[in-house]
Amino acid sequence: MERFTGEQRAFCVKAYYKNGDSGTIARRLFRSKFNLHDLNQCPSESVIRSWVRKFESSGSTLNEKPAGRPRSIRTEENVSVVTVSVRRDPQQ
Repeated sequence: MERFTGEQRAFCVKAYYKNGDSGTIARRLFRSKFNLHDLNQCPSESVIRSWVRKFESSGSTLNEKPAGRPRSIRTEENVSVVTVSVRRDPQQ
C-alpha cells in the first residue's frame, strides 16, 4: 500500500516546480496544505525529488507494477487444499 496518495504526490511535484525546484519549500507547503503538525508525517526532500524524477521519466509518480507472473493469493480455499494434501502424504 502506498503511504501517500496520488493527490499528495501531485501536490508535492507541483509545489516543487512552482518554487524554484525547492524540496524544502515543497515540504513546508505540503505540511500546511494537509494540516500536519509532525514533520515525520511529511515526505522527505529526497522522496519528493524521487517523485519528480519518476514524474519526468514516466508521467506518473505512482510505483510501477512488478514485472513477471503475479503472486498467488492466500485464500481459505488454497490453505484447505494444501492442508488436505499434507495430511494425505506428510512425507511429501
